[in-house]
Amino acid sequence: MQNKLFLGIMIFFGVVVVSTVGALLTTQTTPMVLTEQNVSLQNTNQDQEVTEVYDGNQLVAAVLLNNLTYYNTEQSWVASTNPPNGQDRSDSHWSCPLVKKTTAPNTFSSTVSQLDANSIAQNDARKRAESEASTLKCTYYYFCTTNQTYTAYCSSGYVGGPVTETISGWDSLNNYSYLRSTVSTADACASSLSVAKQRANSALASACKAIPNCVGPDGAQISVGNSKSYFKTNSVPSGGSCVSEVRSCVLTSGSSNPPIVSLSGSNLYSTCIVSKPTPTPTPTPKP
Repeated sequence: MQNKLFLGIMIFFGVVVVSTVGALLTTQTTPMVLTEQNVSLQNTNQDQEVTEVYDGNQLVAAVLLNNLTYYNTEQSWVASTNPPNGQDRSDSHWSCPLVKKTTAPNTFSSTVSQLDANSIAQNDARKRAESEASTLKCTYYYFCTTNQTYTAYCSSGYVGGPVTETISGWDSLNNYSYLRSTVSTADACASSLSVAKQRANSALASACKAIPNCVGPDGAQISVGNSKSYFKTNSVPSGGSCVSEVRSCVLTSGSSNPPIVSLSGSNLYSTCIVSKPTPTPTPTPKP
């Protein structure tokens, strides 16, 4: 009795894809209910070299089992580098590169099985990944484990701040890889302090507000902390004296935007003139 396998065969780019549409029958005329599922075609009868493929009772193909070729699907492998002298690569001080290689689909074939074709392709990816990884080295990094703090102050003529920024040892170790150093712990701490300084100065730019000048009654610009003398009157009679006062520019509200300044005192004149005495007439001599 000859077994007949009801199958549908599709060939894509040289790959044989077999899907069952029936079951093994003992005769060609036995009625059957067709179902469809993807399977791997295997030669279970070593004495039978050819399997006839039927559609109903119609012979549509003959598959030579021992010539069936399987092609690999995409296969990848990731290889890692390791620190020297057997040191632990999980130590956070070590940074070890990974190398991933991929074998494209249909690169290798096998007449044994799909699994064998994939195994050959994966072995190819593994060899290439491990070969490249063997040429690479791990890098040892130092971290600053102490807090680095910087305080920035507004320059003269401005009010606001100060602004303080801190880079913690925790940040250096876990959050900011650019703070690590391949030189030393001190170098890593210097990098952390530099970042703290940069952040503080950046924040200070918006925190500092320019302090305006006071304007004297004569239109003079008087900066905070400076002063100018003004007189009560701009002139006095002969024999009198000019009365002056020092008017100072002070900051009255630094929290306002812009800050508020005021000029002390009340005298209004920047100059004062003392009148000259009236000359006494010289008597005219009598003839």
